[in-house]
Amino acid sequence: MLKRYSAVFVGSLLAVGCNQAASRAYTECIGFEQQMKYVDAINACSSAVAADPEGKTGAAAKAKIVALEKRRDEMAAAVNTAAAAKKAADEKAAAAAAVVAAAQAEANEARLKTLRAKITKKYWGAEPDGGCTGKGLPPYKWDYEGGTFAEDRELAVADGCRPAFGFAENTSYCCPQKPITGGW
Repeated sequence: MLKRYSAVFVGSLLAVGCNQAASRAYTECIGFEQQMKYVDAINACSSAVAADPEGKTGAAAKAKIVALEKRRDEMAAAVNTAAAAKKAADEKAAAAAAVVAAAQAEANEARLKTLRAKITKKYWGAEPDGGCTGKGLPPYKWDYEGGTFAEDRELAVADGCRPAFGFAENTSYCCPQKPITGGW
């Protein structure tokens, strides 16, 4: 008879221990839920169900898991939607920037075409110029004339040239283009 009471007593202790473990896990589950850590909350509630599958705490944890999984899925969907919207906005901005860059390049090309029609370019000699190479500039000296000083400079710089002299009213440039005998 003592053995029988001992078994009942041990069984009662195990049930109390399981209920305490389930209560602890369920309390953790609620804490994680409040922190919006739904995966951790689901894991804690699953531990509560495992500790007390047929009891009140286990039943409450089972119900909580369903609600937590729904919130987790909603949050994941919201994150995915936001990421997709950001990606679409980034792609739209990149496309707009490409259109603007293409338009700017086209405008620059049109401007250079206009300047080339207006400005003449004459070389000083077919050999590298000592005044240019001695300053570490491109080797061939060219004169750009026909536009304003600013227009002459704009075209020369577009051609890869650098001013041969330091003053603003300059028409002579050191350029990388080797002169072709006979002119432009």
